[in-house]
Amino acid sequence: MEFNHVRTADLTALRAADSASRTSQSLLDQKSGAQHIFVKMIRTPTDTGSLAGMHAHDYEQLFYIVAGVMSVELGEKTYELPAGTLFVIPPGVPHKAWNATPEEVLHLSINSPLPTAQKAGAAG
Repeated sequence: MEFNHVRTADLTALRAADSASRTSQSLLDQKSGAQHIFVKMIRTPTDTGSLAGMHAHDYEQLFYIVAGVMSVELGEKTYELPAGTLFVIPPGVPHKAWNATPEEVLHLSINSPLPTAQKAGAAG
């Protein structure tokens, strides 16, 4: 498999999806050549957020806010993250993220090491 070094999010496709639902697009996963990391772009409309509610992972997760303001609850503290913010979630720490503003949020979710579901070949 030839490795594609350039990854471009298709924001038109993300925005064309159900406008009331949170949608995501994989930019780098095991199927596209990743060995140690999983990256996706996520669009979160107003009043939506983490599908799993409060949850934790066995991997480190980073959120980079591209547009909008995302709310994140980490442990017992809530953060308001504007565009340009990098937010680090350590493994095993309960968290949830949502959009409480009238504008959509776009963020990159970066997970390392490659999540177990990705290692097993499940779709991201």
